Amino acid sequence: MRLLLLLLLAANGDPQEYSDEARESVRKLRVPAGLKVELFAAEPQFVNPVAMSFDEKGRVYVAETHRRHSSVLEVWDRRDWLDGDLAARTVEDRVALYRKKLGAAADKLAADSERVRVLQDLGGKGHADFADTFAAGFNDLADGLGSSVLARGNEVWYT
Repeated sequence: MRLLLLLLLAANGDPQEYSDEARESVRKLRVPAGLKVELFAAEPQFVNPVAMSFDEKGRVYVAETHRRHSSVLEVWDRRDWLDGDLAARTVEDRVALYRKKLGAAADKLAADSERVRVLQDLGGKGHADFADTFAAGFNDLADGLGSSVLARGNEVWYT
């Protein structure tokens, strides 16, 4: 049985050029007898992964987050926002709160974007030799953090 491993480490898709850090991380893993660990993909093929899903064709969809602490605000860190946050009943109410508290700076929150990457082993060599952005542009003030992806048949769901 093989265990595929996606690591957030430096690599470019060619296993000969995976970083020493990526290789060392694989060597440090302790797996039960009968299991083999192989490095399938690593940064920069994807970064900041929060979830992944495999489809029936062997493609790997990786949900990435780029907005945590920069564009999606933690109200708990801003105690003076708490009453307004608790009073918000709709997404529009929450966006209005951001605009009220941040003014013109609210528009800068849309600089980063959540995205979904798709990785695939096109050459049948056991590593991702194809990586591309599958979906992006999730950066509206009303958008939250990317947190899940599910691929089934011809559909991909992202939350």
